[in-house]
Amino acid sequence: MRRKSYWISFSLLILLLLTLLGLFVFSRPRQIDLSYDSSPQNLILYADMRWYGGIPPLNEPACLGQTFPSLRVWGDGTVFYENWARGQSEPAYWSGHLTPDQIHTLLVSLASKGFFSGWTPEMVNPAGQFLNFGVHTASKDVEYTGEEPQPTFYNQIIEQIMPQLQPVDQQTMTDFRVTSLIDQIQSCALQAKNTPVPTVEQSSNQHSDAIYTIRYALELPELPLEFVETTRMLNSPSGDLQVEVYQDSEGRKYSINPEINQVVEIDARAILLSNSPDIQSLSSDELKAKALNYANAVIPDFGTLQSSLVYEEGEKGDNYFFSWYGEMQSGYMNRPRLQIGMNKSGILFAFYNTLSIPK
Repeated sequence: MRRKSYWISFSLLILLLLTLLGLFVFSRPRQIDLSYDSSPQNLILYADMRWYGGIPPLNEPACLGQTFPSLRVWGDGTVFYENWARGQSEPAYWSGHLTPDQIHTLLVSLASKGFFSGWTPEMVNPAGQFLNFGVHTASKDVEYTGEEPQPTFYNQIIEQIMPQLQPVDQQTMTDFRVTSLIDQIQSCALQAKNTPVPTVEQSSNQHSDAIYTIRYALELPELPLEFVETTRMLNSPSGDLQVEVYQDSEGRKYSINPEINQVVEIDARAILLSNSPDIQSLSSDELKAKALNYANAVIPDFGTLQSSLVYEEGEKGDNYFFSWYGEMQSGYMNRPRLQIGMNKSGILFAFYNTLSIPK
């Protein structure tokens, strides 16, 4: 009898310990991974202004209903900030650099507000203005009102980073990421799907507009162009698409389909010859993520279209290829495709987009 009582007591003790252990495990706060990709092309934190009412930038009616970059923090710590709520004498554009510790402090601040664990934005008024705000893969829509031109949490972020920023000198600024954003804001005529529209100066040549758009999407430098030739694109679905070829001062060749005024091919193999052998390499996963970002930038509805395409990737030495193929059409020579070729450092040297060519 005493032995049976002992085993009952022992079992109850074990059960109690297991219960307490379970309570301890499940009551512990979930650890949040605040690590991030530190590459220059990766966005850690961003904010985009959407104008559905009120007074748009530059008081242009064309800006109503459009989206404009307000804040960018990239993996290498570079920051861009557009102070749209400024006074007339205040600078509009700011840029600077955050250290890894300062970026971590920003992310910890957001985590403490619950942003990564069920943070709920205010209800968006579609007749007003609001901010699309995101960190890592998390993105929230935050209401804007006339009385409160910027949300409190966003103001706090700006207050944290402003001591590290300086007004942008547009005459000397060489960072393409920053200058492209300023061009985007100043054009004040974005399309509904965030397609950048060239400035008045760039609109003097229709084909330059197409090249400007693809340069923005693929993060390519704005360099002088010269016309090379009118020829036929053998890699097009029909095999004989007529294209007009322009070349920049570094040797990149842009082939434009004049019927739709769109760049369908970029041949930048010439720039590979000048690459330093000591340049930093990216992993295959990082290269694939970069290719996906480019695909979404080039084709606004790529996320919807992607499931209907056949994906292939390949490697040849230090060069990587990421391709999405459509169905072969009757009477055509090649499948329509989107293909992005990059070397191991992430430099784009090949681009094809024949998915958008009308059938």
